[in-house]
Amino acid sequence: MIPPHDPALCDILDAIPFFSGFSYKEVQTLTGFFKHYCVSKNNIIFKEGDPGDFMFIILEGGVEVIKSDNELEHRLSVEGKGKIIGEMALIDGERRSATCVTTENSCFARMDIYAFDDLYQRYPALAFKFLMRITKLISKRLRMASGKLASYIDTEEK
Repeated sequence: MIPPHDPALCDILDAIPFFSGFSYKEVQTLTGFFKHYCVSKNNIIFKEGDPGDFMFIILEGGVEVIKSDNELEHRLSVEGKGKIIGEMALIDGERRSATCVTTENSCFARMDIYAFDDLYQRYPALAFKFLMRITKLISKRLRMASGKLASYIDTEEK
């Protein structure tokens, strides 16, 4: 049985830049593999060290990404509507590298590893295309992190 898609969620996802390379029909199909949910401000979506078994897209609201270092917490970023969070979990399933907390009442589209596996079994070409978009996103983020690290090292050496 093909999962049903939510037309409203489909329209929201279709407007997010991440999905710009997908046809509307492909977005409709992908929508059936996401679950929509909302949470209130200051809710922990996942903690650093938790099992990595899902990714999510921020539909409304925002989140803060926090990394712990012994007793200190460092804000890595604040993300809002349209941002993809936790995507590495679909690739490697490793534990979370940071904590994610809502900064306001927020709504998300969530895809877990089981839904992704189901997508792959039913629509391998679409799953590959989706995975390639995730890979490009991770690559972009790695390049940005490398640039920040290089700037930090440069500053420290002077």
